[in-house]
Amino acid sequence: MSGGPDARGGGRWPGAEGDPRAAEGPPRGSPPSAAAAAGAARAMRAGPRGGALLPGAAGGAGGGARAAGGLLRRAWPVVLCAFLGAFVVARQLAAARLTGAGGRGAGGGGSVGAPARLHSSLAEAGAEAARKEAAAALKEAEAARREAAAAKAEAKAALMEAKKAVAAASRAQEGGVGKEETEGGGTAAVSKKEGKMEVRVKEPVKETTPKEPKPSAAPSSAKRGAHWEHGETPLEDVEGADAECPGGRNRPYHLVITAQGTTYQQWQTRLMYYHYLKQKEADVCGNMGGVTRLVALDEGKRAEDLEDEVPSFFVDAIPKQVLERYKGYGVVNRPHSLKQLFNSPEGLERITEDYIFIAETDHIFTLPIPNMATPTRPRAFHFGYMAPNPDFKDIIERAWPGGDYTKVQPMGPSPVIIHKDQFASFVSDFNDTSVALKLDPEADQKFGWVLEMWGYAITCAKNGIVHSIDEKFCTEAAHNTPDSTLVNFPLGSKIMHFTYGIEYFHDATPCPPWNIGHWSLDKRHYGEYYPPKVLEPPPEGANRAAVWLHEAWQEAITNTPSWPDSPELGTWGWRREHVKEEFAHMPAAMVERAKALTGSRWSWIEAGDPSTSLPVSGELVLEEERGLLTRGKGQPLSGKWGWLPSPGCMEACWFFDVQNTWDFGRYTIRFSGDGKSFKGRDTRVFAVDQLRKEGLEVPEIQGTLIE
Repeated sequence: MSGGPDARGGGRWPGAEGDPRAAEGPPRGSPPSAAAAAGAARAMRAGPRGGALLPGAAGGAGGGARAAGGLLRRAWPVVLCAFLGAFVVARQLAAARLTGAGGRGAGGGGSVGAPARLHSSLAEAGAEAARKEAAAALKEAEAARREAAAAKAEAKAALMEAKKAVAAASRAQEGGVGKEETEGGGTAAVSKKEGKMEVRVKEPVKETTPKEPKPSAAPSSAKRGAHWEHGETPLEDVEGADAECPGGRNRPYHLVITAQGTTYQQWQTRLMYYHYLKQKEADVCGNMGGVTRLVALDEGKRAEDLEDEVPSFFVDAIPKQVLERYKGYGVVNRPHSLKQLFNSPEGLERITEDYIFIAETDHIFTLPIPNMATPTRPRAFHFGYMAPNPDFKDIIERAWPGGDYTKVQPMGPSPVIIHKDQFASFVSDFNDTSVALKLDPEADQKFGWVLEMWGYAITCAKNGIVHSIDEKFCTEAAHNTPDSTLVNFPLGSKIMHFTYGIEYFHDATPCPPWNIGHWSLDKRHYGEYYPPKVLEPPPEGANRAAVWLHEAWQEAITNTPSWPDSPELGTWGWRREHVKEEFAHMPAAMVERAKALTGSRWSWIEAGDPSTSLPVSGELVLEEERGLLTRGKGQPLSGKWGWLPSPGCMEACWFFDVQNTWDFGRYTIRFSGDGKSFKGRDTRVFAVDQLRKEGLEVPEIQGTLIE
């Protein structure tokens, strides 16, 4: 298996992998805490705890201890000599006093007493001098002791700071970036490049005057640098859990993105990964860990080079002949892939965290998501369409003999945060149950496309695993979501799941269900090709979900290296319904224009280089119920025509689409001001792509009204 654990982010924002600042060590003249963090990281790499003192972190203490040691070495001889001198003088004084007493007793003379008094005076003077010197030495030693204690305290604080930096390093997955807030309000950023851990500690800037706080121009958690509006109650009995970090601190999960090796899911993964790294940079709680893109590959097929950007682990997809038994239901590749991951020592080596976060390629993180799971209680999203239903009782009992259908929770395997040991205990059962449900005709018919989600929910109930349910874990907001529920969107929702297309008419009127809009943001438009690099924003008046999702896509596309060119349409021009069916959605002036065009006949010719080939020509007839296109001497091709509003071309742009053709016949037409001529191009994506591969321009179509 290729695809090691490196996570190269491509330098998307300052501090990410690729930013030169991430490779810098502590600046010269940094305070002890900066050196401490760098030294701590080096020491932690060198070996286990309990080894030599951390370089830098112990520097302050070492200096203080050496100073104290020097003072004590100088002080103890002085103190010893003082006591010895005092002892000798005292002996001499005692002898002198005895001698004097004897003289007075023999003859009462004072000749011997004078020398004794002299010796006594000298002894007292010497003792006093020694006492003073000893006192001074002791005072100096006490000062040294206090200095050493202060240095020790400073070293301890620096060591705590360094441990925080090292904790960030343990969360910074290969090539990723971690940040920790220091006790002084600074930050310690850690990156791993070429196998070497690097730590940067930035001390807070002390301001002399308070500054007025500036409100954020946009609701960006990355700018706020903290969890916000998560709506969570701190977990009980979890160390460090508080209002800011309700899931505790330094309890990281490993993000597992289940995917298949298709272009369709590759570009979604790149959007998702960009926003995950963006929110991880803002994670002050240490909950967001490494990433693995779990890719199910068809036999003999290899994904393109996305593993150089997103850490990837490849497993075998369900063989096509087996998938045929499942009626082509490829969703069962998810439990199949997860089972292989957890049965692979190489795969499990990638997951150094205790928890996994199972997510999908079309999930965009809107904020740093806290880890609200515990070793025995996972976290899941509440899917309203999976409520307990008596109609499913028999199905559930077949999959779970003796089971209680009311115990099955309304959830699926994604998004889910779960302890990896707990997940490993039932992942095989999850796979087997999902397959059994697919082979059960009644379950297949009633569960439909969410059958695999029921497989997960039933398996968990069967194994006695109860999830805590988060109503705000995920949102699937679209164009028809009531504005009242989108105030300050996406505040309060942790993931934007863009599973539904967002569809608007040209005037920002939401489209009815199952309709494509003039403006359309739908992942399903981009199956064989990436979305183009520039996506036009929604019409003014579209709801907050449309505006936010467009901005999220565009931001990730703009900042993702090597995003390829695409022949596909952007966001405008998707609704192509016959003009007669569209009168209710067209301005009055456009309705009149459509009526005037009805019945018109046009000659047209491809404007190419006449030296290379003969130009193609023909006729176009715009009838009330259909359009007819003739190419050369061939039979007329039937199609539909209508209005095609887009920015800068709200009145003059129309279309003609030949029906039931894939290689050509999707024309965008722009009429002249006098209505007597038009210019157009074929926009059928396959034709455009083929011409571009051959290095050719898409030929322009020029038409003239036949009066």
